[in-house]
Amino acid sequence: MGEDSDIKVILDHNTVARVINIVRDICGKLKSSQAEEANFVKQLKGLLSQCLFVLGNISFETALARREILKTKIFDIIAEILTIPCVDKDEELIETTAWFLNYLTQKFDENKLDAVDASGIVPLVMTKMLYSANRDTYFNGLSVLVHLTDVRSEKGADMIVKYDESCN
Repeated sequence: MGEDSDIKVILDHNTVARVINIVRDICGKLKSSQAEEANFVKQLKGLLSQCLFVLGNISFETALARREILKTKIFDIIAEILTIPCVDKDEELIETTAWFLNYLTQKFDENKLDAVDASGIVPLVMTKMLYSANRDTYFNGLSVLVHLTDVRSEKGADMIVKYDESCN
């Protein structure tokens, strides 16, 4: 079995939707009172990180895999993750999120920019990743912005300018 057929098997078995459902469940638990115990929060963040690794590895494989992940409104989910208080300062989880977004936005489809804009992910990338002291987080966050502005459309650059102007 070749790599293309391996990713097809993964996609055919609804793996993306299953992992996304786990991510949504983890987000709900992290935002609720169920996550008050520090050890439980640590375990949930570890599971969330593993889910992002799975999705990142899948998105790295093919454009078809990236399209499948994009169908799940993943940018809204990532925006939600990055605004959960216990994740907000977790540099390791933010690094993993930046790594995932870097893979997801490679060869980005211009038609998906509206979903990016609506999610509010660009300001989060700019504030949580570009100002990170972690070199990998910074690099991956910058790569995400490069991918979003490299789709032969002004829309990606406009999102960055709009956020930058709102800061003044």
